[in-house]
Amino acid sequence: MRKLSKYLETHPKTHLIFDLDSTLAKLLIDWSTYRNELWKLVSSFDDKLTNEIPCKPFMGFKLTNAAIKKHGIKTKKILDQFNGDYELSHYTGYLPHPDLLSFIRSHHNKLHFFLWTNNAKKTIADVVQKEKLNTYFQKIITRDDVLFIKPEVNGYNLINTNNTPKDNYVLIGDSIFDEETAHKIGIDFFQVNYFSTL
Repeated sequence: MRKLSKYLETHPKTHLIFDLDSTLAKLLIDWSTYRNELWKLVSSFDDKLTNEIPCKPFMGFKLTNAAIKKHGIKTKKILDQFNGDYELSHYTGYLPHPDLLSFIRSHHNKLHFFLWTNNAKKTIADVVQKEKLNTYFQKIITRDDVLFIKPEVNGYNLINTNNTPKDNYVLIGDSIFDEETAHKIGIDFFQVNYFSTL
């Protein structure tokens, strides 16, 4: 994997936004029935939407945001409850990314670190507590904190409250949605593929 420290030598950044799952750690969650359950839930109040958005891999973020945009905060609460309950009931632990966590521990006094995840707050509580992430991150943003999840940019607006220039930021993540999010914001993206190569 390309080392983050090497990237920063040629792309100096002061504000680093990290994704969590499959970036800082691999959350061990059985996702095998998640998609079908999510589509079934949304179809119970909007079967037109679930027919428009196919029940395929990586479309859950799109369906979630589309349902909230169409139906509002009540639907967000329903979907957040479903997501949090599903994640936690299927969660069995996590695998850490040792190099990234070591980098964070050794550089948190020199750089500004933020965590932004689409996972629920109660799901990530285990890794946050065991890895003492509250010690190193200035803000931890979960799906509970935003109206729309990534690749929408609501989380960035909670992170950059001081109008820090975008050139100072990089989003560090593993997925095409993290990359799309960075592109929408207008900041750099650093790809992490550690867990895909294990």
